[in-house]
Amino acid sequence: MTIKSIFVPLRGCGDETYVALSGLSLAQRLNAHLTATADVGDIQAYSDPANAGFSATYYSEIQKVVEKERADRFNRARKAFGEAMAITKVPTVDRPTCRQGSAYWLDSSKYADSVVPTFGRLADLIVIGRPGPLAGIGLQQVEDALFAIRRPVLVVPNGAHRLGANVAVAWNG
Repeated sequence: MTIKSIFVPLRGCGDETYVALSGLSLAQRLNAHLTATADVGDIQAYSDPANAGFSATYYSEIQKVVEKERADRFNRARKAFGEAMAITKVPTVDRPTCRQGSAYWLDSSKYADSVVPTFGRLADLIVIGRPGPLAGIGLQQVEDALFAIRRPVLVVPNGAHRLGANVAVAWNG
């Protein structure tokens, strides 16, 4: 299988520059096109499980906090991609030529809860940061990529600097 299209959803949790760097270095090596986007997912907020009926002002304040967190995560993901682009100097194009590695930032703000299922099916490979306690929705991304859209997934270890030095392949036939 030839890999010509790589998809990198960034969660905006912590520093994900290493995920974008891994995807970009792979795109350079394979002369592939990388599409990166923010996948901030559903921000966890307090709900009213007992239906006690808090005031409308209370719910309005919760909504403001949730929207601010979503915007902050989006900005962190965009910043991580920008930093990785500055390091690798991969050209930004909106239409890939496959003569060299290239990249593009996709605005996914309209697809808050379905970024990987929507855009991942268009890629030959999905590059995701390793899920963990601070990884937000990372586990959901991996499950969506593997089981919902059935694409190969490269899970990048936290803080990876060199891609391909040690590789583990997991498969459950």
